[in-house]
Amino acid sequence: MGESSDAVIIMVADHLDDVATSVHQRLGDVAGVAVTMAAEDGPTTVGASTDLALQVDHVQFRIGFGPCLEALRGRGGLYVPDLFVERWGEYGRAAAALGVRCCVSIPVERAGEVLAVAKVYAAAVDGLSAEQRALAAELATEVAGTVGLARSLTAHARELDDRTRAMDTRRVIDLALGVIMERAHCFRRRLLDAAQAVAAHQHAARGRRPAGAGRTRRAGRHGRPVRARRQLTTHPSPRTRRPEPSVLWCNRGDGSARSNDVHWKDRGSDKSRSRSDPEELHMSEIRTAPCPTETPSSLGPLTPMATAASVAPVLPVPSAEPEPVRPTSARPARTYDAPVRLPRPRGRVSAALIEVLAGDPRGGVDLRALRWTGDPAAAVTDDDLQLALWLTYEQHYRGLVGVDEAWEWHPELVWARRDWEHQLVDGLRHHLSARPPDVQQAATDREAVQVALNQLAAADDGPSLSKFLMREATTEQFTEFLLHRSLYHLKEADPHSWAIPRLSGTVKAAMVTIQADEYGGGAMPSMHAQLFRSLLEDWGLDSTYGHYLDRVPGVTLMMTNLISLFGLHRRWRGALVGHLAMFEMTSSVPNGRYARGHRRLGGGEQAARFFDEHVVADSVHDQIALHDLAGGLVQQEPQLAEDVVFGARCAAYADEVFAQHVLSCWQTQASSLRLVDGPAVTG
Repeated sequence: MGESSDAVIIMVADHLDDVATSVHQRLGDVAGVAVTMAAEDGPTTVGASTDLALQVDHVQFRIGFGPCLEALRGRGGLYVPDLFVERWGEYGRAAAALGVRCCVSIPVERAGEVLAVAKVYAAAVDGLSAEQRALAAELATEVAGTVGLARSLTAHARELDDRTRAMDTRRVIDLALGVIMERAHCFRRRLLDAAQAVAAHQHAARGRRPAGAGRTRRAGRHGRPVRARRQLTTHPSPRTRRPEPSVLWCNRGDGSARSNDVHWKDRGSDKSRSRSDPEELHMSEIRTAPCPTETPSSLGPLTPMATAASVAPVLPVPSAEPEPVRPTSARPARTYDAPVRLPRPRGRVSAALIEVLAGDPRGGVDLRALRWTGDPAAAVTDDDLQLALWLTYEQHYRGLVGVDEAWEWHPELVWARRDWEHQLVDGLRHHLSARPPDVQQAATDREAVQVALNQLAAADDGPSLSKFLMREATTEQFTEFLLHRSLYHLKEADPHSWAIPRLSGTVKAAMVTIQADEYGGGAMPSMHAQLFRSLLEDWGLDSTYGHYLDRVPGVTLMMTNLISLFGLHRRWRGALVGHLAMFEMTSSVPNGRYARGHRRLGGGEQAARFFDEHVVADSVHDQIALHDLAGGLVQQEPQLAEDVVFGARCAAYADEVFAQHVLSCWQTQASSLRLVDGPAVTG
């Protein structure tokens, strides 16, 4: 995708989201309304009124069979009173597990060609009346013009993008070759021959044939074979083919180069794929994730080439130069997180704790001053308690400036924290018990746990912060959102990694598969925390770890404290796994919306990679987390089934409470951040 085609997709998706939401309101009590378009790379849902509708479509595209796909293949409209019948097989069972039993799918046709399918889902068997089905047919008529126009505009936009990209690529390649030729004192032909020789040498070192050896391939410029780039698609096949590895050349910065790193490349992402080769890559929710723009790495000093085998040329990755949207810092990327400065206290307990931490750990601790005496129901969002917890937990991560490291496991401080943790858990149980049941039955085995997690992920009861950020948020509001998220995302994956030594076998392998992707497959620039740092800098914000600690409220601290609580105690390993599973299962769709909001407000394309990576990676991680991680743990240790569901419910509740806080503040034109003495937040 390119800038022009992305703009068309965003415009169409926004419009069809609005249309689907409007029809949903007119229909009344239905589970969701959605519109799926036929595209070159497979079916894609481009408009939906609820996340549940997206989830059901996601399952259908993964399995490769269902009423929507049947209609899309030209087999007419279908009304299915009950999906839980033998005809619909695995899809029907999965949809029923998500809470959908009935649907109607109506093809959108033009000149005899099916362009899209309009769908309405209901929770009850035979839950759509004749009037509701007729209204669904009106939806199909309404979107027909939009879909036809969208296809035409997208085709023209892609042609424009292709021409622009080709021109930019040629310019970048010529410029890079010119620089290398000047520094290495060699001719163009010699440089290209050296590159080919080194590539052949690297393949031979791995026991592989050089590209083109022993087989006929399409000849490119200078008579060398050209390797066509393969892209992953959203084809409705139950199994997606694995992309070919590509060798990436990068400059070490000391004049040497490296070409022995193999990364699995997929469309819309430079992410290092897990070596475990997940069997399915669910990409139906990737609606606006363009291929991120790469810039050539800086060229270090090169010595004249003596032989092709001894010198590896630095080959920049071709791309267009990104157009800067806003001024950003010219300082080099941070590669080290320093300890966090002690913040301002927020109450009696945090003030007493900060005073204790500033002292000598060989002295005594007055536990009475560290006792929190509030109502457990208020513990979840209490500023004083949450800051105290965060400070004691942070000693297990990056540490605190001026605080003796002996405080980390000081017995009296651990005792005080244990009391705070009990208050937090009691508060969570209080709020969860007061909520309507979001899980229909007690989870006692692997299958029941998976059904429960699917039900939680499909629930759409809370306010949608992601939709607000996508459509309505101002620059100031999106900036506040990033400040909130900085407390977790700058150490993303660290809290969940506490689970690794507490798991074993296939469950540990599943956890490591997910975490390896979170840490960029070992490549620092691709680590999710590092991508978020680039996102902050693109918005002109300070990317120092913990910089905005004083500005975020207790509800934000609670979201990270919850993971640390589960991670630091082996007895909560089931809850930690459930939390991560829910985290992954509910990440892809919101991050797609965040990306659209970021771009709508003029955010940089390189910075959007943080969101785009999560759209792609988490569409794979959700299935690993559901089946191999959570399901696998319950199969190994059935006694942890309730803990897994509890952790998932806590994750869903924390997200809901955070969204309520932020949106309620913004609705009254107030800031969702804490007001502290000092200058306004500008980065």
